Amino acid sequence: MAIYTLEETRQDGTDIALAGMRRGDVVGLNADSAYALATDAFSARGVASVQALKGNGGFATAVLVGRTVTLEGIVENVTDEMRSLVEAFWPGPLTILARPNRTLAWAANSQAVSVRMPTNEWTREIASELGPMIAIAGSRGSHKAPTSATQAAEIWGSDVPDWLSSGMANPEQVSTVVDFRGTKPNIVRLGALTASNLRQVVPSITMIAS
Repeated sequence: MAIYTLEETRQDGTDIALAGMRRGDVVGLNADSAYALATDAFSARGVASVQALKGNGGFATAVLVGRTVTLEGIVENVTDEMRSLVEAFWPGPLTILARPNRTLAWAANSQAVSVRMPTNEWTREIASELGPMIAIAGSRGSHKAPTSATQAAEIWGSDVPDWLSSGMANPEQVSTVVDFRGTKPNIVRLGALTASNLRQVVPSITMIAS
């Protein structure tokens, strides 16, 4: 089990994380509100490993991206409203929930994808180099989602041997989720961004419980 830090082993951690995820390994990193399990979104082995570790194969595919342009490649219909929100709030606590592009050859959920650009600079660097990566909060059993790499490593042990440590995650930075699968963008979860924040950019956005 290894923990790589920004200050001392950043390049080693970057190289190991990228190589590992490209071959379908699961790596732990800071996803802003918690430390998360991450892998290449296009790796069938990686997706299966994350699902096995989390014990849930039905979740909407949670993807982190390092470049705004990546959204165009993985979401079926990128609207002007979506672009406006992304321009205003990425990187940051805004998650776009949409239908994935039908041409995507991945083993993840084919019905729903949630996309976010992380604030954490190291995680964003990894996503920029790798491409879309699945990242699921590293909670396990009775353990809450960890806020440090050390805590996460203790929870997961040898199941997730490599962690990138880039400071404390902040649970208050949980993202606000906007669903674009209907006729209008609809807030389905409030987080660090308020409805007022979003309506300053897209006045027509709704918040209707499903």
